[in-house]
Amino acid sequence: MGIVMTVNMAIGQITPPVAVNLFVSARVSGLPIEKIWREIWPFVVAPW
Repeated sequence: MGIVMTVNMAIGQITPPVAVNLFVSARVSGLPIEKIWREIWPFVVAPW
C-alpha cells in the first residue's frame, strides 16, 4: 500500500494540471513546460 501510494503521489507531482514539480523544473531550467513534459512522459508510463 505504501509503495503504490508513493508512486501515485510522485506521478501526481509531475502530471498536469497540478504539476508542482513540472512547474518548478520549468522555472529552474528556463524551458517551456511542454518541452519538459514531452521528455518525462515515458517515466510516467513506465511504472504501469
